Amino acid sequence: MSWDISAGMKTAEYYDRLNGHRLGGGLRADLFVVYGFRALELGCECCGMIRMMPGFPEHLAMFRMEYAKPVVVISCCRCHAHNKDIGGHARSSHLCDKPTPHTTPAMYGACGVDIDNPTKEMILLLEKMGWSIGIWGGMQPSMIHADRLADYSKRNPGQRLFFYPGISLADKNYWYGQLEMYGKIK
Repeated sequence: MSWDISAGMKTAEYYDRLNGHRLGGGLRADLFVVYGFRALELGCECCGMIRMMPGFPEHLAMFRMEYAKPVVVISCCRCHAHNKDIGGHARSSHLCDKPTPHTTPAMYGACGVDIDNPTKEMILLLEKMGWSIGIWGGMQPSMIHADRLADYSKRNPGQRLFFYPGISLADKNYWYGQLEMYGKIK
Protein backbone atom coordinates (compact mmCIF):
# COMPACT_ATOMS: atom_id res chain seq x y z
CA MET A 1 0.00 0.00 0.00
CA SER A 2 1.37 3.41 -0.90
CA TRP A 3 1.37 6.55 1.17
CA ASP A 4 0.32 10.06 0.29
CA ILE A 5 3.17 12.43 1.06
CA SER A 6 1.00 15.42 1.90
CA ALA A 7 -1.33 13.72 4.38
CA GLY A 8 0.72 10.85 5.84
CA MET A 9 -2.05 8.29 5.32
CA LYS A 10 -2.52 5.37 2.99
CA THR A 11 -3.44 6.46 -0.53
CA ALA A 12 -6.62 4.34 -0.57
CA GLU A 13 -7.92 5.93 2.64
CA TYR A 14 -6.93 9.41 1.48
CA TYR A 15 -8.35 9.00 -2.00
CA ASP A 16 -11.69 7.66 -0.67
CA ARG A 17 -12.15 11.05 1.02
CA LEU A 18 -11.57 12.90 -2.29
CA ASN A 19 -13.28 10.62 -4.82
CA GLY A 20 -16.05 12.42 -6.68
CA HIS A 21 -14.95 15.92 -5.66
CA ARG A 22 -14.22 18.79 -8.01
CA LEU A 23 -11.45 21.35 -8.10
CA GLY A 24 -12.70 24.55 -6.52
CA GLY A 25 -15.36 22.64 -4.57
CA GLY A 26 -13.11 22.29 -1.55
CA LEU A 27 -10.35 20.53 -3.51
CA ARG A 28 -7.14 22.54 -3.98
CA ALA A 29 -5.33 22.19 -7.33
CA ASP A 30 -1.93 21.76 -5.64
CA LEU A 31 -3.12 18.98 -3.31
CA PHE A 32 -1.46 15.59 -3.84
CA VAL A 33 -4.33 13.22 -4.70
CA VAL A 34 -2.15 10.21 -5.47
CA TYR A 35 1.55 9.90 -4.61
CA GLY A 36 3.44 12.24 -6.94
CA PHE A 37 0.32 13.55 -8.73
CA ARG A 38 -1.60 16.72 -7.92
CA ALA A 39 -5.34 17.26 -8.28
CA LEU A 40 -4.73 19.67 -11.17
CA GLU A 41 -2.99 16.91 -13.18
CA LEU A 42 -5.66 14.26 -12.58
CA GLY A 43 -8.89 16.30 -12.64
CA CYS A 44 -11.08 16.91 -15.69
CA GLU A 45 -9.90 19.99 -17.61
CA CYS A 46 -13.52 21.07 -18.07
CA CYS A 47 -15.05 20.74 -14.60
CA GLY A 48 -12.26 19.50 -12.29
CA MET A 49 -14.05 16.22 -11.44
CA ILE A 50 -11.82 13.53 -9.96
CA ARG A 51 -13.21 10.02 -9.73
CA MET A 52 -11.18 6.85 -10.29
CA MET A 53 -11.97 3.16 -10.33
CA PRO A 54 -11.20 1.30 -7.07
CA GLY A 55 -7.55 0.28 -7.05
CA PHE A 56 -6.51 2.59 -9.90
CA PRO A 57 -4.94 5.25 -7.63
CA GLU A 58 -2.78 2.51 -6.09
CA HIS A 59 -1.64 1.29 -9.54
CA LEU A 60 -0.83 4.87 -10.50
CA ALA A 61 1.10 5.43 -7.26
CA MET A 62 3.01 2.14 -7.65
CA PHE A 63 4.02 3.13 -11.18
CA ARG A 64 5.13 6.60 -10.01
CA MET A 65 7.21 5.19 -7.16
CA GLU A 66 8.80 2.48 -9.30
CA TYR A 67 9.65 4.87 -12.15
CA ALA A 68 11.08 7.42 -9.67
CA LYS A 69 11.36 10.20 -12.27
CA PRO A 70 9.02 13.03 -13.25
CA VAL A 71 5.87 11.93 -15.10
CA VAL A 72 3.74 14.54 -16.90
CA VAL A 73 0.08 13.52 -17.04
CA ILE A 74 -1.77 15.23 -19.89
CA SER A 75 -5.16 13.72 -19.10
CA CYS A 76 -6.66 11.39 -16.50
CA CYS A 77 -10.26 12.09 -15.48
CA ARG A 78 -12.71 13.46 -18.08
CA CYS A 79 -16.40 14.20 -17.85
CA HIS A 80 -18.50 12.99 -20.81
CA ALA A 81 -18.93 16.56 -22.13
CA HIS A 82 -15.18 17.25 -22.20
CA ASN A 83 -14.45 13.82 -23.68
CA LYS A 84 -16.90 14.52 -26.51
CA ASP A 85 -15.46 18.01 -27.09
CA ILE A 86 -11.94 16.65 -27.60
CA GLY A 87 -13.06 13.70 -29.75
CA GLY A 88 -12.45 11.01 -27.12
CA HIS A 89 -13.83 7.50 -27.49
CA ALA A 90 -17.36 7.00 -26.13
CA ARG A 91 -16.10 4.17 -23.88
CA SER A 92 -12.87 5.95 -22.89
CA SER A 93 -10.99 4.75 -19.81
CA HIS A 94 -10.77 8.45 -18.83
CA LEU A 95 -14.52 8.88 -18.20
CA CYS A 96 -15.29 9.72 -14.60
CA ASP A 97 -18.71 11.35 -14.22
CA LYS A 98 -21.17 8.51 -14.93
CA PRO A 99 -21.17 4.78 -15.75
CA THR A 100 -20.04 3.54 -19.17
CA PRO A 101 -20.49 0.12 -20.86
CA HIS A 102 -17.43 -1.26 -19.03
CA THR A 103 -18.57 -0.08 -15.59
CA THR A 104 -21.57 -0.41 -13.30
CA PRO A 105 -23.76 2.29 -11.70
CA ALA A 106 -22.15 1.50 -8.35
CA MET A 107 -18.56 1.36 -9.61
CA TYR A 108 -17.25 3.79 -12.20
CA GLY A 109 -14.44 6.28 -12.73
CA ALA A 110 -11.25 6.83 -14.70
CA CYS A 111 -8.71 4.02 -15.07
CA GLY A 112 -6.41 5.53 -17.71
CA VAL A 113 -3.88 8.34 -18.17
CA ASP A 114 -2.23 10.06 -21.11
CA ILE A 115 1.45 10.78 -20.48
CA ASP A 116 3.56 13.42 -22.23
CA ASN A 117 7.09 12.70 -23.55
CA PRO A 118 7.33 9.06 -22.42
CA THR A 119 10.68 7.31 -22.39
CA LYS A 120 11.36 3.78 -23.60
CA GLU A 121 12.15 2.88 -19.97
CA MET A 122 8.72 4.18 -18.87
CA ILE A 123 6.88 2.20 -21.55
CA LEU A 124 8.72 -1.00 -20.69
CA LEU A 125 7.99 -0.52 -16.98
CA LEU A 126 4.27 0.08 -17.61
CA GLU A 127 4.09 -3.11 -19.70
CA LYS A 128 5.95 -5.06 -17.01
CA MET A 129 3.46 -3.79 -14.41
CA GLY A 130 0.47 -5.02 -16.47
CA TRP A 131 -0.78 -1.76 -18.00
CA SER A 132 -2.28 -1.62 -21.51
CA ILE A 133 -0.34 0.87 -23.60
CA GLY A 134 -1.42 2.94 -26.59
CA ILE A 135 1.38 4.44 -28.69
CA TRP A 136 1.05 7.80 -30.48
CA GLY A 137 3.89 8.43 -32.91
CA GLY A 138 6.86 6.26 -33.79
CA MET A 139 9.91 4.85 -32.04
CA GLN A 140 10.08 7.94 -29.83
CA PRO A 141 6.40 8.72 -29.19
CA SER A 142 5.38 12.19 -28.07
CA MET A 143 2.58 10.75 -25.93
CA ILE A 144 1.27 7.42 -24.70
CA HIS A 145 -2.03 6.29 -23.25
CA ALA A 146 -1.78 3.81 -20.37
CA ASP A 147 -4.78 2.16 -18.73
CA ARG A 148 -5.95 -0.61 -16.43
CA LEU A 149 -9.27 -1.11 -18.26
CA ALA A 150 -8.69 -4.87 -18.51
CA ASP A 151 -8.89 -4.98 -14.69
CA TYR A 152 -12.49 -3.76 -14.83
CA SER A 153 -13.95 -5.08 -18.08
CA LYS A 154 -14.29 -8.18 -20.17
CA ARG A 155 -12.02 -6.66 -22.82
CA ASN A 156 -9.43 -9.07 -24.20
CA PRO A 157 -6.77 -9.13 -21.45
CA GLY A 158 -4.18 -9.95 -24.15
CA GLN A 159 -4.54 -6.50 -25.73
CA ARG A 160 -1.64 -4.96 -23.89
CA LEU A 161 -0.26 -2.87 -26.75
CA PHE A 162 -2.25 -0.86 -29.26
CA PHE A 163 -1.47 1.86 -31.77
CA TYR A 164 -3.25 5.04 -32.72
CA PRO A 165 -3.79 5.82 -36.43
CA GLY A 166 -0.80 6.96 -38.45
CA ILE A 167 1.90 4.75 -36.95
CA SER A 168 3.96 2.87 -39.54
CA LEU A 169 4.36 -0.90 -39.75
CA ALA A 170 8.09 -0.49 -39.06
CA ASP A 171 7.34 1.41 -35.84
CA LYS A 172 4.76 -1.19 -34.79
CA ASN A 173 7.29 -3.97 -35.33
CA TYR A 174 9.86 -2.01 -33.32
CA TRP A 175 7.51 -1.84 -30.31
CA TYR A 176 6.43 -5.47 -30.64
CA GLY A 177 10.11 -6.39 -30.51
CA GLN A 178 10.85 -4.05 -27.61
CA LEU A 179 8.04 -5.48 -25.54
CA GLU A 180 8.78 -9.09 -26.60
CA MET A 181 5.18 -9.50 -27.61
CA TYR A 182 5.56 -10.24 -31.33
CA GLY A 183 2.91 -12.74 -32.40
CA LYS A 184 0.78 -12.26 -29.26
CA ILE A 185 -1.00 -9.16 -30.54
CA LYS A 186 -2.72 -8.90 -33.89
